[in-house]
Amino acid sequence: MVGHLLSAGVEYDHVDSVALRKTFYSGNSDAVVTPIPCEGLPPVASDFDTPARRQDILDRQRHGQKRSKATIFQPSRPIAASMS
Repeated sequence: MVGHLLSAGVEYDHVDSVALRKTFYSGNSDAVVTPIPCEGLPPVASDFDTPARRQDILDRQRHGQKRSKATIFQPSRPIAASMS
């Protein structure tokens, strides 16, 4: 997949999980937007802290920090119990 994107001239992309779309950018400012086909997703929490999540991501990328507890999936009950 990555090879196909590179051969098509894609240099970077952006995934918008709220708007359910991906945007692919070329080196000469061309952009292609494609939908992310997901249905039935819950809405984003009203108290979602975008600046804090952005800082978490930048810290991990720049300083190799571990994920914050807020970004780790924690089911309300053990997965094994929910599968029975």
